[in-house]
Amino acid sequence: MALLNSQIRLDTRTVGCATLSVFLVACSPAPDISAAPSSASYTGEAAPAAASHSASEHQRPTRISTPGIYPVSPHLSAQQVESIVFDLTGNIRSKADLTEVRIEALTGLRLHRLDSRNAAYAKGTTSEGWRFAIGIERFAVDDARLEISTLPKKQGDGSGPLTCTLPFDKFRNKLDAADFRSDSSTGLHGKAPNWRFSKNGQVVHIDLYATKPLDRGGIECIEHISVVID
Repeated sequence: MALLNSQIRLDTRTVGCATLSVFLVACSPAPDISAAPSSASYTGEAAPAAASHSASEHQRPTRISTPGIYPVSPHLSAQQVESIVFDLTGNIRSKADLTEVRIEALTGLRLHRLDSRNAAYAKGTTSEGWRFAIGIERFAVDDARLEISTLPKKQGDGSGPLTCTLPFDKFRNKLDAADFRSDSSTGLHGKAPNWRFSKNGQVVHIDLYATKPLDRGGIECIEHISVVID
């Protein structure tokens, strides 16, 4: 399939201001809400392909100490991606956690370094038809961020409502239960608002989209998450 360019947006609040592009490639809970590989950074051997799909697609991904539980361009269920996102947000608590090795160990995903900037991402598809990218990006020596983006699948000819990638209400409930403080910016003309959650120096910024205008019954879903440690 063709390359698809999805724009990831960061606002000018605590996380700073930057615009970046992630190229998504199609391919053949407790109170803390925790629960091409880089030639320079990854030398581990990939696990057998059967390890990624022999079990039910709806099982929670197992954390591992070495990357490679999923293939290079994973095809996962939405529930698996959701579990990965929850685990990452709950376990990235210090700047020491914002490394490729740590992200790979928490997710089982293999990160690919980008030639155009100081970043590494794992990109894949879901059985529900939408795409995702999860990785780490460095904007300065002391400014590394966990970046997660999703690209919803359009219905039919593209004029219908979008599919929902990760429902925001579930994610917000997890963060609220973990005592994150939150505030939002108002969405205009039926558009979804953006949210900022913070706790103990961890800031989680979330950009949302609506499956259709909210005043017409649309659902708020996650388009982009950026996690930074102050």
